[in-house]
Amino acid sequence: MQEQKTKRQHIVPRFYLERFVKPETGNIPTFDKITKRAYETSVWNVAQERFFYDLHPDAIKPEFRNTGIDPQVCEKGLAAIEGYFARALDALLGTGEPRGIHPDLRKMLAVQVAIQWMRTRRYRDTMVELTEKTAQAQADELVRRNWPDLPRESYPTVKLKEHSKGAVHSLSIRCPSSTRIAGSSCPRSS
Repeated sequence: MQEQKTKRQHIVPRFYLERFVKPETGNIPTFDKITKRAYETSVWNVAQERFFYDLHPDAIKPEFRNTGIDPQVCEKGLAAIEGYFARALDALLGTGEPRGIHPDLRKMLAVQVAIQWMRTRRYRDTMVELTEKTAQAQADELVRRNWPDLPRESYPTVKLKEHSKGAVHSLSIRCPSSTRIAGSSCPRSS
């Protein structure tokens, strides 16, 4: 039997969103910044995108495509981390220490805030832009050194393919299996 895929991948963890659910309706108050409309909906419909963290099959090196790489490795890794975040948040909200937050809890929450920032569309777009601009600068320098008389308007343009953007995001979060993504030569982090 094939494992079920997570389609709705939350940018903000569901357990966190559920803290804002109205008990009388079971829904979360929501504001759509584009339409400027306020409404209530299920936490399943908020702060999520379909297959947001998935690796596109074309982003996996051909020699590794049939080796069992899970395209949802990043989603699953983030889901595992959410358990730690939930416990840290419960500890913070559940016990009011009169002298502030315990240093261990403070560290855990700081890590979770950083991870939450890296989960977002803005972070992904920033990493894609950084990758493209860095690659473009390297390409421009190679052309300038090897073909000094070539006019600047003839230089190649570096642009990531759409299917590579999720891989760049996954690499920047350091999700497992990142060394088998096309074009990656990063050492595995342990």
